[in-house]
Amino acid sequence: MRTNWASATAIALLGSLSTSAAHAEEVTAWRLFISDHADPKVTVVDAIDGEKLDTLEIKGPASLHRSESGRTVFAVQGSAGVVAGIASGISFEDHGEHGDIDVEAPKLAGVEITGKKPSHFVEHDGDLAVFFDGEGVARIISEKSVLEGKPDFREVKTDAPQHGVAVAYGSHVLLSEPNREKPDELPVGIRVADKTGAPIGGSHACPDLHGEASSGNILAFACATGLLVVSHGDGSRRSVTCPMTTACRKAKRRR
Repeated sequence: MRTNWASATAIALLGSLSTSAAHAEEVTAWRLFISDHADPKVTVVDAIDGEKLDTLEIKGPASLHRSESGRTVFAVQGSAGVVAGIASGISFEDHGEHGDIDVEAPKLAGVEITGKKPSHFVEHDGDLAVFFDGEGVARIISEKSVLEGKPDFREVKTDAPQHGVAVAYGSHVLLSEPNREKPDELPVGIRVADKTGAPIGGSHACPDLHGEASSGNILAFACATGLLVVSHGDGSRRSVTCPMTTACRKAKRRR
């Protein structure tokens, strides 16, 4: 029987390691996590043989995000105001000469983060930040806490509700700055805060901020004028730079 996933979003997880350097025996696990856009559920499928492994009941239709490690998947349920952590059941460790892979049944991790209008979900170095547009609040938790079933999250607030973003960045948090004159429009910049939310320095211009990406210790935010690039230096020092377009040079001089 053919299953139609046209009204769904899916995210794939792969684990593939040699269990022994001498025998080069390879164990591979593929899983698909599929969120239905009509019903509040996530279906888990073995992507190798097509077998359905489980159906996880959640509170609302969700967009899915996998962690860097692949050990967790997060269901961001905007209409239901909740983000649910899912243990993928796949974990592996690379020991150089060999690797260890552990495959278990997928399950809800038992950790939910609630709030008004969860939107952007960003992971950096094992810390997961969810921005709640309806509150202008970021809630941050570690993947380790989620896997242990502990709701040990912390909150960092911005000045107003917005379609914003937050990134947990070492001992700091990067937060979008709302457009105070037109709060319904996209954010206008990024500010740096400590773990308590206290600001460090001023705001860094990024008009119409929407979207981010990272590679190693480099972050980039998409602005109407180009990219706002963030990198960290030695110790706890953080620096914010801008690409050398004309618009960004002007923004840099204003800081």
